[in-house]
Amino acid sequence: GMLSGDLKLIQWGKQHYQGHDERINHVMQQIFEHYNLEGLAMPYTLDDFERDYLRSHVHLLPPADRLKGLRPEERLEGLKPSDLLKSLKPEERLEGLRPADLLKRLKPEERLEGMHSEDIIRNLDAQELIRLQELLAAHKKQ
Repeated sequence: GMLSGDLKLIQWGKQHYQGHDERINHVMQQIFEHYNLEGLAMPYTLDDFERDYLRSHVHLLPPADRLKGLRPEERLEGLKPSDLLKSLKPEERLEGLRPADLLKRLKPEERLEGMHSEDIIRNLDAQELIRLQELLAAHKKQ
């Protein structure tokens, strides 16, 4: 009678309910607290209770269960890009980026770091070699 929607049955059920299962007692207590039964007809369905109960207890589920059925964009909702980047390994962060885009962010000295002078010279064209010779000659004069 407590879930009937009939106020008299609800009140009778509340007065005569003798719970033997602590979990069910807890559920019934939540329902009574929610509606307080002060002359209030109970338009609260079992579906309503189940929805509200799940919402208030979803934090008890393991993360994998909470994420089931969510699209990738829903899973990322509310996350800052910096938080996402922290979860990626360096090679994963660079995946899909063109080398030219990566090099744009580096200063010239950073681009040359770790390279041998022979490798640098080998990749210069004739005009660049002439310019390099001029720079070296000007540097020697100083």
